[in-house]
Amino acid sequence: MNNSAAASAPLEICILIFDDLQTDRPTLRSCILTCRAWVNAARIYLFRTVNLTKKSFPDFRAIVHGAPAVGLSVRVLRLDVNADPHFEILQHLPNVTHLTLSDWILKHEVNDVLAARLGKLNTLELEDFNIMTTELPRILSSCKELSSLSLREVYWPLSFKTGRTWFTKWSRLPSDAVALVPEKSLRVQSLSVSACTKLVYDLLIRGATLGPSPCLTLTNPDPDTEHVRRLFDHWAPSASSLKLSFRDAREEPPSLAVSTELLSLTLDRTPLKYTEDLRKLPAWLSKVLKSVESSRFRYLRVIVTAGWLPKDLPGPWQPVLAELSRLASRSGGVEFVFELRAITKDASKIKSMQDELETALVPKPPSSLDVNIVVIADKNSHRGWGSKECGIICTFVLV
Repeated sequence: MNNSAAASAPLEICILIFDDLQTDRPTLRSCILTCRAWVNAARIYLFRTVNLTKKSFPDFRAIVHGAPAVGLSVRVLRLDVNADPHFEILQHLPNVTHLTLSDWILKHEVNDVLAARLGKLNTLELEDFNIMTTELPRILSSCKELSSLSLREVYWPLSFKTGRTWFTKWSRLPSDAVALVPEKSLRVQSLSVSACTKLVYDLLIRGATLGPSPCLTLTNPDPDTEHVRRLFDHWAPSASSLKLSFRDAREEPPSLAVSTELLSLTLDRTPLKYTEDLRKLPAWLSKVLKSVESSRFRYLRVIVTAGWLPKDLPGPWQPVLAELSRLASRSGGVEFVFELRAITKDASKIKSMQDELETALVPKPPSSLDVNIVVIADKNSHRGWGSKECGIICTFVLV
């Protein structure tokens, strides 16, 4: 295409082109060089998502200073706090609505620049935080209303101490932290918490509230894990969507009887290390479903990752299907997605499991059950799968 033809292309056509290319960064770079008329449009997609590390930050800062329009294109930013501890780059990225902050250490503080940006976000993710006592409350209190809040490996509260030990562990919320977060100051639509210290959960209960149609994601919601359980008991009654991730096969599932508004449930049992864990899965799942009392329940997804290609599939599944039929009779229908991921050097082997899986799961399928089984062989680590993982996805629809 010559420059004149490219420049005269209707805007609607350009948008369709760039929408299709938004994940193809090499082609987007080529589009910028095609003609001047495409520069701004291609730049919007090329710089929509930016990941800044200590290595990449200097080059990106130079680009933004030389071409301020680039900063206007950024919507999603992942920032290693050590790369820009004073958050100066945020002043050049006024349209960021999705912010991920990682690798926060004790010396970092919330300043006016960060606080101003937090108040305009839709999505906030905090990962790998070792944070001082007052700083996490300042972060939460600076946010206004979030579509999504995710906290993973947030270690709080910490404080300096004399001697060789440079932080202390608290058994209850410090008064100076509580004063910074008024009760119910932050509304959150979707909350995800994983591997955080126990007082993080207490702070969330005090300083935030779930909005309408909320989604809650918890890792290790074992009844014996008290701080996780408190958060579950606090918000599960109003949650319409739950995702519970279990990292130990011995963990007991929480009762879902309190979740009277539950529409969707995702259970992630990853990884399963032993054949016995896989065999016990149907009984474990049946126990979970028996506790569901919501008359609105419509969707169940179970994700299982095994470190081997199973020779025998788990069973029996009839008690699970019976519980799903019970729920379907109340809500008008339930969709059940079972996703089994396994590691094998020969992806073709998993193809032979398709018929076995259908036989194991639905030896006598109810007339109301529609089954769809898809075999997936993935060698490119797509969507977080390992480079040698394969999978079978079974979709069951009961009406």
